[in-house]
Amino acid sequence: MFILSFFFDDIYHIFKGVGYFCGTGAYVFEFLLLTDCFKTKVPHEEMFMVYCLGPLYLIMDLGYILK
Repeated sequence: MFILSFFFDDIYHIFKGVGYFCGTGAYVFEFLLLTDCFKTKVPHEEMFMVYCLGPLYLIMDLGYILK
């Protein structure tokens, strides 16, 4: 999606928003995989990337989509 955004100057923000949305989905699925669908408690040190970058990708997604 990010590579496509280079070729379309007028709607680049839509492609980037969709790309970040896919990244958010990847972090949600990683969270579900690591916690075995909320059955296992995982230490916070191991979940740092999921906790920080998942919401960040969601915020960046909304920023590009609402532009």
